[in-house]
Amino acid sequence: MAEARHAIEIERIKKVYQRFDDEELCKTVWAPFEEKETVVRAQQVLVFAALMREIGRLEISGWDILDVGCGNGRTLRSYIDYGADPQRLVGVDIRESSLNAARRLSPHLKFDKGDGVRLNFPDSQFDLVTQYVVFSSIASAALRVELAKEMWRVLRIGGFIFWWDMTHMAKDAGGDSEALE
Repeated sequence: MAEARHAIEIERIKKVYQRFDDEELCKTVWAPFEEKETVVRAQQVLVFAALMREIGRLEISGWDILDVGCGNGRTLRSYIDYGADPQRLVGVDIRESSLNAARRLSPHLKFDKGDGVRLNFPDSQFDLVTQYVVFSSIASAALRVELAKEMWRVLRIGGFIFWWDMTHMAKDAGGDSEALE
């Protein structure tokens, strides 16, 4: 029963993001130099940097890093600027079109398709697991729990999860969290 409900929610998410693609929101609302987008990106960098300083890190070399919901790989590419080894970066997304864009833009990085119900990695593989606006895209609380468990499962002891999200997007994007619970 849970697997079927997860599958329904995953298909809903894919349709929402396909609609975003069809409406070309990446060229308007989420364009790289759109004012609100630049503010959000700047906030993400400032918060991430503050957290790294708090744990005594001035760069992220030597870490195995997973970005869940990687989209076109923008965040993974930024991690290279922060000292990460490209060979130790992995992105996961549910949408093949996003992964194709990521592979085209960053052929030197690894990108895998995955829905979050089961991340295709062994336990304790990553030093850092990140997600940016993934959980707010999931209307189903049960699926959010499964994904959080998976992120925790693949995290090494002593590793870190960086979680950047909003509280309203799934419902606004057509989700019905009451019906999916």
